[in-house]
Amino acid sequence: MVRVAVDQLGSTEPSSRSTLRRFSPVRDGNSRRIPVLYAGANLACALGETVFHDLGDDPSTPAEVFRADLLALRAGMIAITVDCQLADLTDRSLANYGYRRQDVIDTEAAEYPITRRWGQHAWDTTGLAGLVWNSRRSPSELSFMLFIDPPRAADRARALSRRGHLDVVSPPEPLYDGDGLAAVMAAAAERNVTVVV
Repeated sequence: MVRVAVDQLGSTEPSSRSTLRRFSPVRDGNSRRIPVLYAGANLACALGETVFHDLGDDPSTPAEVFRADLLALRAGMIAITVDCQLADLTDRSLANYGYRRQDVIDTEAAEYPITRRWGQHAWDTTGLAGLVWNSRRSPSELSFMLFIDPPRAADRARALSRRGHLDVVSPPEPLYDGDGLAAVMAAAAERNVTVVV
């Protein structure tokens, strides 16, 4: 899987930001944030969840992102080295639960206080290591949110360990120039997005 992260985070270093995202922040029984790591099945998917996240949903409508927005971003490939189970929020499973993709995945940021509850529910009621869903921007690909190194020792056996369960397959590469920028430009062209220099 590919993780797009800001420069100060390592490839396998989770985020415990308080910023509201689709399925986080998640809190433990002591109200401490559970560190999470978001990733995509491939670079195009990971870019759709980060760089292209706030663009319109219709790919036929032209859109723009600024090269300057890529300055602090890097993309690296990581692998989970243990078997783990994830809460399945793929399109088929959502339908089985009585929900539609539009209720959980194809939502705007204003809906995050509601969709965040899915991540909290998975943490509170299961022993699963995270969530998996069909990416908003690349519905044929999978996106992931993993619970990493929770603060309470009692919770650590049910989550993934950054150092024990995640390997760096390819080191993080800057997205601002070189091969990283070329990959962003290729993904942008497929989505009718212009990278403004």
